[in-house]
Amino acid sequence: KYCDIPIVIFGDVDGSGTLDLIDAMLLNRYMLGLVSESALDLSVADMNGDGNINNFDALLIARRVLGIG
Repeated sequence: KYCDIPIVIFGDVDGSGTLDLIDAMLLNRYMLGLVSESALDLSVADMNGDGNINNFDALLIARRVLGIG
């Protein structure tokens, strides 16, 4: 028997199923007002759990992708 349990990948704001630098770039572009909120899954964007979504979260995504954080 199989269950349809969604897998949450924190930082995967584009919903591609993988965490990559595109997620960091899209979050930065969102912060600049260049990408709309509706284009992203912001429920997984708060990487440090402080309740705010900001450029630091994008930095944390990039660091995790690069293996330095």
